[in-house]
Amino acid sequence: MKRILFAVLVCISVVSFAACRAEPRVAEEGELVHDTEGIIYNPDMGFYSAVTVKMSKDGISDFSDIKKKIKKAPTLFSGRYSSEDKFALIHLKMDISSFSKKNNPSTDETMTQAALDDLDTLLSCVEEAEKTAIIRFAYDPEYKGKKDGKKYADVEPVNFDNILYHIDALCPVLKNHVKCLTAVECGMIGPWGEMHSTTYAKGITGDELYYIKQVIERFLDGLDGSKLPLLVRQPRFIYDCIGNDYTSAYSVQQNSKYYLLGIYNDGYLGSEGDLGTFKGNRAQEVEFLKQFTDHTPYGGELCDGDDKDPALWRTNLKAAMDEMKDVHLSFLNIGWNHRALSELCNKRKYSYNGEQAFIYIIKHMGYRYAFKDASATKSGGNLNVSFNIENSGFADMPMQRQKKVRVYFEKKDGTIVNQNGISVSGKTFIGSTRNMSFSTQAPSEPGTYRIYLRFADSDGKYAVRFADTDWNESLKANFLCSVTVD
Repeated sequence: MKRILFAVLVCISVVSFAACRAEPRVAEEGELVHDTEGIIYNPDMGFYSAVTVKMSKDGISDFSDIKKKIKKAPTLFSGRYSSEDKFALIHLKMDISSFSKKNNPSTDETMTQAALDDLDTLLSCVEEAEKTAIIRFAYDPEYKGKKDGKKYADVEPVNFDNILYHIDALCPVLKNHVKCLTAVECGMIGPWGEMHSTTYAKGITGDELYYIKQVIERFLDGLDGSKLPLLVRQPRFIYDCIGNDYTSAYSVQQNSKYYLLGIYNDGYLGSEGDLGTFKGNRAQEVEFLKQFTDHTPYGGELCDGDDKDPALWRTNLKAAMDEMKDVHLSFLNIGWNHRALSELCNKRKYSYNGEQAFIYIIKHMGYRYAFKDASATKSGGNLNVSFNIENSGFADMPMQRQKKVRVYFEKKDGTIVNQNGISVSGKTFIGSTRNMSFSTQAPSEPGTYRIYLRFADSDGKYAVRFADTDWNESLKANFLCSVTVD
């Protein structure tokens, strides 16, 4: 959404959109594809809705209203783009400006227990609503890009160590809610928490990223053992931490703390360099990033450019769409950028693989699993089940997700003979799973049965829906195949 460092901004925020340019033209009837067949909704992926949450020493402000927003049932895409759509993925923009003396001279800058307790309750609400969340903390009041004249204001604590202490206090709460957290965005520094423009984004003693690296390292240490992805604003932040760059060979290992690193891109496709996101050769940087983004979610805000530096999706739609597969795009902000998203709904102007670009994006953001070559054969009193899994989505489930497998049998009359399902012992479904086989107890009565599989957390929540197969909403399970039991 914003250019990095000293680049010119396209617009400041959704709130100031109308001041930046005219409201986007509403697409004429017939320009939109209203057929939403094939769109599926799953945890940790798709369009997100942003919620700004203010934390203070007394806790979270307007907490009852925040809870209502989180608990509100998600809306399903109707076939026409609306920035007001609310999906099951939330972007929690945590305003911690009260803990900086530059914003609140009376504060002692200590992250209070009341604030931490409310954060814990907030994330519990997300879990209870069976939604997932991306979370970012920033000292920017109300996430409005505070300025002193024409320059961004320094909003962070006077004492840099206080930022590190705040991270130390926040991480244990975050680790307690891996169940609902899709990713942690590093934030903390700069307007909107986008890690640019303020004093701590400029470094000291010739090291431009001196402070930023400390923030990243502190988060990585604090999140250790959780497998929570930590997303940073620019690829070069990753390069600097690992002491490498995209022009040199490097392979991140799963046992390395840097395996948690990924990217949140709030200048996505807004120009050839994504409004300052990429600092070198874009294609080479994307190629280097693949080893990080193949297991961490990638996403942010789709942007528009200007006449001097047009948006990549305008100048080369095919390249932009193809790159979504390379970066493993998982999520985008439904509320930004109005013009970009609404124009991508115009099939005559922006078509990809035979359908409007917007529909293709919403179908393929994140993961899109489907069964292939499924079979079930009886052996004694058991069934031997096997199948392959194809993923046509841009990404996989985030690396922290592990789903338990339960089997259900349905008679011809629709009766489920095992309402609680049969747990498949020792089998866990993760994003990289591409084939699976197991043996389970066969139904005792002869007949033809439909086999359903549920991939969910151990408590049955956050079930994963597969594409190209029947979905049983009451069971939260996917139809695999039929079997006849003699």
